[in-house]
Amino acid sequence: MAKALLRQKTVDLRKQGKTYSEIKRTLKIPKSTLSDWLSKYPLTQEQLRAIEKSSQKNKELGIEKCRLTKQRKREERLRKTYQDEKEDFLPLTEKEIYLVGLFLYWGEGFKDLKGAISLSNTDPKVIKFFLFWLTKGLKISINKVRVHLHLYDDMDREEMFNFWSKELGFLNPNFLNHI
Repeated sequence: MAKALLRQKTVDLRKQGKTYSEIKRTLKIPKSTLSDWLSKYPLTQEQLRAIEKSSQKNKELGIEKCRLTKQRKREERLRKTYQDEKEDFLPLTEKEIYLVGLFLYWGEGFKDLKGAISLSNTDPKVIKFFLFWLTKGLKISINKVRVHLHLYDDMDREEMFNFWSKELGFLNPNFLNHI
């Protein structure tokens, strides 16, 4: 819970136009963590101009621009690699889908439930593939699938249900045992 609060403080500072260096100095968080947490919160052009106006922040502006350039290059490299691999491997055969799902379950699945196939993960893409595997690979009716959300007290339950309902194409009745 403390980590969630720290992360929210980090995002709030970023939205105020603070650079990675300023946030690092204020909250004592490694830049690698900031990079992970703030990848979706780039500074606006207006915020970059405000930093540029301050002569003592010129160094930080250069660092920020360099970081953005590296991030764009990395994202483009990953996008191209993903596209190349997608062309090489897709479409998957039924057997390949079955095996990929099996390995996903083997690595991420909860194997202690009797008679249930379960997976615990927070990545929507992983959950979507798991649902695809259940319905297409194992031929399980989507009506038999239930989603359990593990929510903490400081989370907005309705927001989480709406997010996952939209993300997975499920309606709230498919959600059970909201912790």
